[in-house]
Amino acid sequence: MNKLITSARSRAARALTSAAQTLAPAPAGPPRRHVPSDRVNPDTVAPVAPAEGVDGFEILDKVVALPISTWRYQWEPAGVRHLGPMSQDWKAAFDLGDTDRSISNVDGHGVALVSIQALHRLIIELRDETTALRAEVTELREPR
Repeated sequence: MNKLITSARSRAARALTSAAQTLAPAPAGPPRRHVPSDRVNPDTVAPVAPAEGVDGFEILDKVVALPISTWRYQWEPAGVRHLGPMSQDWKAAFDLGDTDRSISNVDGHGVALVSIQALHRLIIELRDETTALRAEVTELREPR
């Protein structure tokens, strides 16, 4: 029975420590948190590309429409400000993660990267269109 109680206390202490680390401000210095993201579990990995169901431009439109706020956490000094979306708006826009009370770093990174890829595709399309239009203008300006 003592082992069971000790084990339960140990699990509770680890849970409280984990919760405190999640809610407490990060220690000074560079962050040392890593977000696991590898192909060890291939049945849960699905590539994201427009041909496979995720449209980067749709994600980008959601990012553009996402309300952005500034705030500070209760434990921070009055002069500290953070910038970003509220988790409830994030959940409503993207339906990522398992709660509307926080935003997972990995989801934020994913949305940002998909949006960057969409912007890159748009830049390439606009560059190609501009090149074609310039060639057309040059041709029209040439004496006949």
